[in-house]
Amino acid sequence: MTRVAGSPRISVVVPVRNGARDIHRQLGALSEQDVGEPFEVVVADNGSTDDTVAVVKSWGDRLPSLRVIDAQGPATVAHGRNVGAQQARGELVLFCDADDRVHPEWVREMAKSLDDYDAVGARSLLIDATQEPEQVTGELKLASVHGYLPYALGCNCGVTRSWLFKLGGFDLSYEGGHEESDFFWRLQKAGGSLGYAPNALLDYRQRTSAMGLFRQRRRYAASSILLWVRFHEYADLDPISFKGAVRHCLVAILKSYRVLRRATRQDQLATYGWVVGLLEGHLRYRVCKSPPPCLGIETR
Repeated sequence: MTRVAGSPRISVVVPVRNGARDIHRQLGALSEQDVGEPFEVVVADNGSTDDTVAVVKSWGDRLPSLRVIDAQGPATVAHGRNVGAQQARGELVLFCDADDRVHPEWVREMAKSLDDYDAVGARSLLIDATQEPEQVTGELKLASVHGYLPYALGCNCGVTRSWLFKLGGFDLSYEGGHEESDFFWRLQKAGGSLGYAPNALLDYRQRTSAMGLFRQRRRYAASSILLWVRFHEYADLDPISFKGAVRHCLVAILKSYRVLRRATRQDQLATYGWVVGLLEGHLRYRVCKSPPPCLGIETR
């Protein structure tokens, strides 16, 4: 798919599902960008049942190139990104999530880096939203997993349109995460370049619910095993161990008392989520040998 003649050079894709409470923060940040050229914002609504669409449309006067599109289908952020990218008109496609917040220089610095690289990741400041005011607890740059190639976070990345569609977009079969690891690994293996934009900042809001964090970590751990299964035959990955996953689970059980303490409850539930997800991933994708088929944009 080629860029539409006369369209902005830059498209920002924001996937969302039931984000009426939070998306105003991201749209407000996008309306205040310090960038010397026009850009469009494409909100890909993945079957919201709340007032997300109405909230997005209310920003039309402050974001003249804002569009909200129907991205119903699999309830995954990868699907929202893919459908949003298909509808985007720019040659440079940037991705951010509805519940985060980009800083004023984000669009400018991401586009600047994409003049030199085929894809780019940026700095994500970890935000503890349970504090008042919210606190920065750390930061993420380009990430790594299994000791292999670096990758950009899906909530804070950009890629040229040509490479996005050459690779078939993000793989929908990663239901709980690591679709961005898969995408940027494939890009680099195919000869594409991945850069880093240190001056493009994004506030990455962490889960405030302990059970929400448990579910997130469980899905993320399971998908890390799927990623390993997909690449281990032709990539130099660190070894993984089912016995090790069982051992970590037993250790977590022995520390169950930490759930009873308010100060350690959230961290312990996050640990539970991770070890349960690892066991689930090993059982599904290695022991039972039933990884799902790859699912991307139809050109894949």
